[in-house]
Amino acid sequence: MKRVRLPLALTGLMALSLLTGCQEELPPELKGPVSGVQYDCKQAGEYEPAAAAVVTKADLDGDGKDDYVLDYGKSCKAQRELYCNKEGCSFDIYASSTGLMLGGSFKGIAWRAERVDSKTQLIVTRPGENCGKTWKDLCETSYQWSGDAFEPLP
Repeated sequence: MKRVRLPLALTGLMALSLLTGCQEELPPELKGPVSGVQYDCKQAGEYEPAAAAVVTKADLDGDGKDDYVLDYGKSCKAQRELYCNKEGCSFDIYASSTGLMLGGSFKGIAWRAERVDSKTQLIVTRPGENCGKTWKDLCETSYQWSGDAFEPLP
């Protein structure tokens, strides 16, 4: 029995240090929102997601620096119940060119960044009902950083 406890204890300490390290890698502007997600999950009696599970780094505003996407759809069930519906799940973008202030909030079932003509586009996928198609179909909207916000492209 003691042999089992020691590795489990060490595994737990290692996991805790990874979570702590991950939280420390976040810029100060994101620590509050991520802590809020973790707190809400804990209050609901669910797992507390690691920051790396709910935050993605990507250069979305084209300034060569990391922007951060906080995706509520990757969180615990309680958060998904609050931030997801038939349109998809909410995600917030903290743009580096705004000093990591909230640069945009979106809702979709998926998102991705693509470089097009040396500019980055944010492409949000939504259920077809949101663009005049059937619910089974999907539609995509492309956005580009205008200097202070993400604007839809024609």
